[in-house]
Amino acid sequence: MKKVLKNKKGFTLVELIVVIAILAVLAMIAIPTFSGILNDATDAKNESEARNVFLLAQMEFIEASVSGETPDYTDLATQAGLDASVSIVVTSDTDAITSVTVDGYTYPTVD
Repeated sequence: MKKVLKNKKGFTLVELIVVIAILAVLAMIAIPTFSGILNDATDAKNESEARNVFLLAQMEFIEASVSGETPDYTDLATQAGLDASVSIVVTSDTDAITSVTVDGYTYPTVD
């Protein structure tokens, strides 16, 4: 009987609690770090999309200037393949683009 009791293999309650505590500490460190990386990636995506829409708007402005027409900025988000909210600010006198905002990120231009 003593031999059977000595051959029991497994983890004690203390060992399991120590492992759970270590995993909890690692999670407390990793989750904010991962969240920050995810936010940085989202910001980079929004910046890239805003820059793409801005470049499309510049191309539309140049094409319209050459042909003597008024630039049409209505479908630039569709042309860029975005489902995001896009707003374009233009100057009232020349219809030139001053800024493009995509999902809260504003792509600045040189004044």
